[in-house]
Amino acid sequence: MSEISSRVNDLMKANDVTGRRLAKVLGLSPSTVSLKLHSKISWTTSDLLALSCFFDVSVDELVGLSNHESTVSGGGVMA
Repeated sequence: MSEISSRVNDLMKANDVTGRRLAKVLGLSPSTVSLKLHSKISWTTSDLLALSCFFDVSVDELVGLSNHESTVSGGGVMA
């Protein structure tokens, strides 16, 4: 699993977000999101921006350029 996928999975668990809900947020099918979460398909820049807004974390945190612990404990899901 890629570092980004691992971080997204952690954020999903911490915020009780399902794959289906994330798919709607990203405008993708649930199967495409599943492939991304299992690192079979790469995350796009658009995905990262949408994830950053949705989980209220920076793109730097998603890609591992800043502390992952603050990503999981901080932020929150946008309504």
